[in-house]
Amino acid sequence: MSEEELKNLKEKIAIKPLVKGGSNFDTNVLVEVSSNRLQFKPTTGYALFCGAFSLVPAIFLSIGIYNYSENRNFNFLYDNIFTVIIASIFSVAVFFLLREFFKPIVFDKSINRYYKGFYRNKVEKSKNNIALSRICALQIIGEIVKGDDHTYKSYELNIVLDDATRLNVIDHGNLKGIIQDAKWLSEFLNIPIWHAGSNKKEK
Repeated sequence: MSEEELKNLKEKIAIKPLVKGGSNFDTNVLVEVSSNRLQFKPTTGYALFCGAFSLVPAIFLSIGIYNYSENRNFNFLYDNIFTVIIASIFSVAVFFLLREFFKPIVFDKSINRYYKGFYRNKVEKSKNNIALSRICALQIIGEIVKGDDHTYKSYELNIVLDDATRLNVIDHGNLKGIIQDAKWLSEFLNIPIWHAGSNKKEK
């Protein structure tokens, strides 16, 4: 895409946050898997934070195993049916939550694809599977998130496509990390970085 085409495209790009909210700490970091593949992975702190959610299902499972080993039957399930239902619902919710947290976010030159997801056949049918050649720029947007007890800043890294649409890549509170990762991706894909404040007007 020529400089003139990029300039015209930039004028069309919305500069409002694409995803409302976001965390106030560093959630993902860009790593090199191979010379042709970069991938966002959870930071150690984020992994530990997410892993804490799995403690409750693990505790319930441990209690269940202990009861079965003591009594050699599942009567305890019927005696505590309400607790079992709540634990089951919570466990399923935690599974899908962790699945979302640890979803691979990949830029792969060997197959000319950007994608989010675990299963390739499902990923290919989603909107988060795009040819790298369609990505024209990276966009960084800051947002002030108001919580119940405090206010904090969160930052988005989005990819800008050739049809003036955007896809969110990551969203967290470490601006320095977002900028470093954006610079690496910019060099990897040979595309510019657009900061939302550099556009002429909000859309």
